[in-house]
Amino acid sequence: MSGESRIVQQLLKHFDQLSQDNPQLNRAYAQELLLTELLTQQRQRRSPADILHQVQYHLTHLDQEEFIVTRGC
Repeated sequence: MSGESRIVQQLLKHFDQLSQDNPQLNRAYAQELLLTELLTQQRQRRSPADILHQVQYHLTHLDQEEFIVTRGC
């Protein structure tokens, strides 16, 4: 697992903990906001077609235990 992957997993654990500690938080809405923010950030570096291709890949492979993600090197 890459360092980037570990950082993201730590961030998601922190998000989970905050949502458990904060019962008034709408977790589903917060997840939608998180996805929207990630897509917005991606748009600064990538074309909509690239982003769509990546999202389609992930949706196609949702039943797998983990996704193959490369750094694009």
